[in-house]
Amino acid sequence: MTEEKPRRSRAWKILVGVIISVAAAAVGVALWIASVAAHRWEAMEQSIRRLEYEILARPGDRPVLTGIAEPGNAWEDYAKALDVPLAHGDLLRNFLQGRSGSPADQAILKTVLSDPAGILGDLHRGAHRAVAKQLPRERQDWIEESLLDLALLAASRSKALAEEGKGREASETLLDLAQFSRDTGVDVPSIECGASPRICDMALGGLLELDLGGKLTREDRLAVAEALGRLDSSWSDRVLLEDVDVVQIGRGLLQSWHLYAEVHSTMTKTGGEASFWIGWRYGFSDRLIAADAFEQLLEASKGMSAARRSPRPECLKAASEALSALMESRNPYLSANCYRFLHGVGSAQERARIRLLRVALHYRATGEILDLEDPFGGRLRHEVQGSRFKVWSVGPDGVDHGGIGGWSSPSALDIVLEVER
Repeated sequence: MTEEKPRRSRAWKILVGVIISVAAAAVGVALWIASVAAHRWEAMEQSIRRLEYEILARPGDRPVLTGIAEPGNAWEDYAKALDVPLAHGDLLRNFLQGRSGSPADQAILKTVLSDPAGILGDLHRGAHRAVAKQLPRERQDWIEESLLDLALLAASRSKALAEEGKGREASETLLDLAQFSRDTGVDVPSIECGASPRICDMALGGLLELDLGGKLTREDRLAVAEALGRLDSSWSDRVLLEDVDVVQIGRGLLQSWHLYAEVHSTMTKTGGEASFWIGWRYGFSDRLIAADAFEQLLEASKGMSAARRSPRPECLKAASEALSALMESRNPYLSANCYRFLHGVGSAQERARIRLLRVALHYRATGEILDLEDPFGGRLRHEVQGSRFKVWSVGPDGVDHGGIGGWSSPSALDIVLEVER
């Protein structure tokens, strides 16, 4: 009996010692994880600040499409135009679609198109500035809606000028709009530049309509073709994950203290399996998950930037591989959320349309066919049949379908422009 008591006492001491050792080890691991998380969190903050500085330090100069470049930043003028709410947008849309409306509507339309607030004057001045550098701003509410409203007003004004027989003035308004579309797509996150290709399509479509409608002289066609060449030279083809996208995502991660809740919510909504154990590799640390996600995104962005200089098919292949790697990442935040912040932007399709229209205008003015590179690989293709001239790009799939496709909307086949000589 007396021997059994010391044995139990020793067993309890051993058990207590084990418990204390395990607890001490757990505390030690927790402290180590917290230290590593704090270090990587700080490194993420520094990387974001460095990226922001690099983006802000980039030169914003670009050629103007017509006339002589004026000193100043285009966005100081654009901001003035964008801060004026558009009135009677429905009337402008009806006008562009060929519906003039009642006499009262026509009177209102005439007043709006006379630009009493000087909105189009600000657009014109901005398009002719030597520098186009987006201004830091806190409020983002006008980003897309107001951009498209301004484009609607400019396109409507161009159509009104054309109806008055002022083809050159109409084309210059549309070239201002084309420059504006270029400026809206540079150094901004992909989610905020969705208006850029839409505005460019409005400008290019309007220029094509002007020419096919007989509103442009031979000299006008040549002038517009040369202006499009300058636009092409400064157009920025976006890749899948720009450094500005990484900065935006990183800023969001810095402000998030509930990544586990966000991951669980997203995985549940998308049919995935949400579990407490999804973050075991990261010691269940929100900060480690965030820092690791940011590092993977930054590495993918660097790869995309390098691929930008490759032929378009290779660039698209690299983008697809990067997207697959991110979606298959063991980081729970990336695997659950990357589809939300990776946005494909069709800037190469817009560049292809710019070149196609440039070739068509030059051909209609001179009968000569410009030999230009196809953004999607090789050279632009063309075909002449009697008075019909067809020029096309192989499009995003990189496959030549023999000029079968469309111009005004994205096509699974070729991007095609067909005109009469």
